Formats: sequence, C-alpha cells, structure tokens
Amino acid sequence: MRRQERGSSPSPFENGTEIDTGAVEIFRHDGSQWISEDRLNAPNPAENDRFGSAVAVTDTHAIAGVPGDDEHGDRAGAAHSFARVGVRWVHTGKLFATDPTLQANFGAAAAMRDDLAIIGAPFAESGAGVISGAAYTFQRAGDLWAPLAKFNPRDAAPSDGLGSVVAISIDAPRCAVGSIFDDVQGTVDGGSARVFSASLDQPDCNGNGSPDDCDLSAGLSKDADSNGQPDECEPIHSCPADLDQSATVNAVDLLAVLSAWGACGAMPDACEPDIAPELVGDGVVNVQDLLAVLGAWGSCE
Repeated sequence: MRRQERGSSPSPFENGTEIDTGAVEIFRHDGSQWISEDRLNAPNPAENDRFGSAVAVTDTHAIAGVPGDDEHGDRAGAAHSFARVGVRWVHTGKLFATDPTLQANFGAAAAMRDDLAIIGAPFAESGAGVISGAAYTFQRAGDLWAPLAKFNPRDAAPSDGLGSVVAISIDAPRCAVGSIFDDVQGTVDGGSARVFSASLDQPDCNGNGSPDDCDLSAGLSKDADSNGQPDECEPIHSCPADLDQSATVNAVDLLAVLSAWGACGAMPDACEPDIAPELVGDGVVNVQDLLAVLGAWGSCE
C-alpha cells in the first residue's frame, strides 16, 4: 500500500459572511494526485481574523493560525487545532499565547512535528520592547494541546519580529525561529534565525530558552575552559588571574593580558566580568592587570 500524504492550502483572506475571515483546504495525496479532502473554518469566524495565515499539518492533526483574532485583545491572535477522523477533520481546541498582548499576531507562523507544535507571534511586545516578537511551543496529548515554553532570547531588540517564521527539526527536538527584521552586523532588517531547544531535558543553564550548545555555537555565550558550559553559568572564580581556569596562574594568563592590551571600548570581549583580562575594573587592560597576574603567579590552591 502506498503511503498517503496530506497537505494544506491556506486562504487567509477568503470571505465568507465576513471580510477576510479565512479558510484552509486539506488535500490528500493518493500516490498519483492530490485530492481535496476537507475544508477547515474557524468555529466562530470574524472579520479580519485571517484564519489560515499559517498552517501546520500531519497525517492526523492540523493547526491553523488566526493572527487577527481579537478574543484577548486587538489582533492578539490565536490558533485552532483539528484532528482527522476518517477523511473528515474535526475542531479540537483553540490555542493562545500564555501571555497575550495587543497586536501580537500570534498565529502568523506555525510548524508541527508529531506531538510538538510551535507558533510565532512576531509583533508581540516583551521585555525587549515593541514588536520584538516571541514564539511558543505546545505539547499534544491525544487531541488536546497544552503550552510548553515561550522563546524570546535575551539579545532580542525592538522591531526584530521574532516568530515571523518557525520550523521544527525532523530528528531532534529543536526549533528554528526567524527574526526577519533583526539588524545584523550593521545591516538594517538583515534578518536572522535562532535555534532553540524544544525539549525540557536539554541543558539551558542561563534560562534563555536556548540549549547551551546552541548558545556556544552561535557565539551568544563564551566557554573559556572548553568544558561545554557557558561561562556565565560557571561558579564565581576564586582565582581571577587564572584566565584559562587551569588552576594555575602562569604564562598563558600573562599572554592573555598582553593580547587584550588597551581600552575596553576597542575590545569589548576582553572586558566582560569574571574571567577576563580586565582584572581591576578600570575599563582598560594595562599594567595594573599585568601586575595582578604577576602577583597571583603560581597555583591557585
């Protein structure tokens, strides 16, 4: 028997009895062609809901985003979940952001894999400012979805639009979340994407929603001793002059100070707190830091 596959065709601006209420068409591939299987609508459609702006579908379940939904405020957004019964699809619930905000457009992006879903809210306002955006994951049990986590990274900025695009990996519980308006390396709205852990069992020592290895590979965190743990999660170092954390202050630490010589404005990485060549807190890597290393020379014990 050939494996049947399903897809969807969103029509977010389709008009029923109201303007731009939206609809979704579900198709089934029978091995040779795509066949229309069912048509999905919001149970209570409203004008400018834009139901179906984003759609995620598997063989048994579907989620349709409704970024214009006003139940929790003007365009706070929502998403509707559906389950397949035979060749018909039945409505099973309505999903919201755990902290809905006005004009967040929750439901503008969606992705699903097995019992995990992620939904973007690119205009959400968070601690990073207006339109910084956010993304939310949900876990399915049976036909019902429950909130799992919220992603809004610590380096987000106003108008980033995090959550404009979302995706879930096939072979690992990770999500990619796009910020199409992120200013990158001096390029306005150059855009970026971040990878987050979609599982609760991966190390995330700094609590930013991103697994530690992703923080390190993306350069968001540093790992001076190469132990796989971000430096900001290491215990306070009792031997500050031991810059390579080898338990000994030696020539390696002396060279680290010399290579970072000068004002911190020219080399910001050298002036981060804790394990850094700038040891005396005067904003400059200079002879004072060199003397601090020489004064602590030898074993840290």
